[in-house]
Amino acid sequence: MTGYKALKKVSRLIPIVCMIGISFFAFAQTEISKKQESAKKTISPKQDSTETPAQIPTTNRNMNELHLHSVGIGVGQTFLGGKFGKSGDDKITADFFYNYSASHSFDAVINFHHSKHKFKQFFSQITGLALSIKGKFYQFDSLAPFAMAGLGFYSPKVSRRVENQVVESSSKLTFGNNLGLGAELRLNRHVMLWILAQYHNPFDVKQDVGPEVEGRYTKLLIAGFYSF
Repeated sequence: MTGYKALKKVSRLIPIVCMIGISFFAFAQTEISKKQESAKKTISPKQDSTETPAQIPTTNRNMNELHLHSVGIGVGQTFLGGKFGKSGDDKITADFFYNYSASHSFDAVINFHHSKHKFKQFFSQITGLALSIKGKFYQFDSLAPFAMAGLGFYSPKVSRRVENQVVESSSKLTFGNNLGLGAELRLNRHVMLWILAQYHNPFDVKQDVGPEVEGRYTKLLIAGFYSF
């Protein structure tokens, strides 16, 4: 049991390690891109100073524009794990997203989700507000694979058998972590698509009566965004 608790504590550090790794990777990619751009400027002839921004093709500029706000809806399967899976069944659910493009390498992502999963006379109810940092590995044309990690607020609730009776747990707010891998495809200035697998791990919630509420879940989603 001691080894299990130690493993749980180590798992909570994974998102922090991932965020540090993503930061270093994206910083290295940014420095490489800067060096490549400076090398191109030294090799290519000087552009005519009379050229105006209107003469420059706008397609690539708009596709990679920064400081965009994007709102989206994701639909896919939610897979319950741990004790959540014993009280509820997997099913298709919807998630709501907000994405802010802070730089060419990093985005800030907010995800909200709520769903109730039933199994026989039991249920598992999951509610979460997850805050993440998204780091893009590289960009090939309009496609960019990415990883994301962060922390969030969760309010899980389950019904289970306690002393031969079906008892609902108390709904309490707790902290938790999340990890994600996906790919982003920007169709144009206003429309963006995601394929995302995101893992959520709320911290255990102690109860006045009965065992702790503990569990985890993974979401496999297709999401569409509108940028403005």
